[in-house]
Amino acid sequence: MMQDCKPLVLVVPGDARHIEFVDFPSGDAPGKLITSKGLEVIVTSAKPAVQNKRWKVLSLGFGQAAELEDAQDLRGLAPKFLRRGRFLVADVFGEEYPMKVDNGRYFDQNALKLVRHVSDDSKTFYEEGALDFDYSTSTKLVAPDRTKQLTSSKHSFVLGLKRNTSAATPSAE
Repeated sequence: MMQDCKPLVLVVPGDARHIEFVDFPSGDAPGKLITSKGLEVIVTSAKPAVQNKRWKVLSLGFGQAAELEDAQDLRGLAPKFLRRGRFLVADVFGEEYPMKVDNGRYFDQNALKLVRHVSDDSKTFYEEGALDFDYSTSTKLVAPDRTKQLTSSKHSFVLGLKRNTSAATPSAE
């Protein structure tokens, strides 16, 4: 199952690897991020990696979800997402992990992760980070809100699949 998983990354709008979602959580109603073909945003890490002794990080991909009963191995988990203000937050067995652009850097093929501070929610949900995401009901695309970021004005980005250099990447829609 995990071999069919593609990493979730930023792509330039109009790229054939962009992902169109059939629904997006609004308000307090949690939901999975799913395409019309039934593929979902899933966790690809077995467990959270602790970075800099302060941050728990989970990698994200896109594929078929697995039915998990506990947090021993999270690979294949399709967490339910909800909106918490401008944050897109995943519920991972009772812990809230906001989605974040890896290292707060916006460029084609940069990964998306789930992150949370080990002990301080005020650091997990900080307003000036790379944690804000928007959904377009007309295009069905999810994009980071970069209005607060000092990044390249050359491109905006949407969620998509990592480029497969060995063969053509199938559509996720």
